Amino acid sequence: MNKLLYTIFLFSLSFSLFGQKAMHAVISGDFADPSVIKVGEKFYAVGTSSEWAPHFPIYTSDDLSKWKLTGYVFDRAPSWTSGSFWAPEYDYHDDTYFIYYTARKKKNNVSCIGVATSKYADHGFVDKGIIIEFGKEAIDAFIVNEDGIRYISFKAYGLDNRPIELLSFKLSQDGLRTEGEVFSLFKDDKGIGLEGQSFLKKDDYYYLFY
Repeated sequence: MNKLLYTIFLFSLSFSLFGQKAMHAVISGDFADPSVIKVGEKFYAVGTSSEWAPHFPIYTSDDLSKWKLTGYVFDRAPSWTSGSFWAPEYDYHDDTYFIYYTARKKKNNVSCIGVATSKYADHGFVDKGIIIEFGKEAIDAFIVNEDGIRYISFKAYGLDNRPIELLSFKLSQDGLRTEGEVFSLFKDDKGIGLEGQSFLKKDDYYYLFY
């Protein structure tokens, strides 16, 4: 869950607090939906970019304050995609870097979640295709690692007239497939809107932010 704390810290450095003098942005420009991990002594951040390649810029830092653009996930769009590259989720597991990302499928323009992997944090990513296609939209992946077992959560809608829902699958050991049945985390029964979920664990409880 450290990556969530790093992301929150990144936001706190980037924006001013009410009644205080504005602070400088640690990463300037358009860098929505940041996901941050720490591997060794380095921090790595990936975020949403534009519709034009290269996609998903990667920044590197030693201290969460000074960041340097060091690479991109994709130099060109994966062949299955048509656009809408959103909300990349960084993960590191078994000496491999994973990026779980949202994009629209070229065949039907439905938003899906794809995955790319690399042995390097800021370059060399190879797209592994779609990992989740669900209803009319599956977006905003977030990974939870529970004692070595990983789960991927996401937002979905268009599910047989059901409301927007946050769902989750167990991930395979290689992180490239889902396993078992999907399970529900939270339904938008009141129509308030759900997306961009993240989790924080404290003691024996998980806290869901959305």
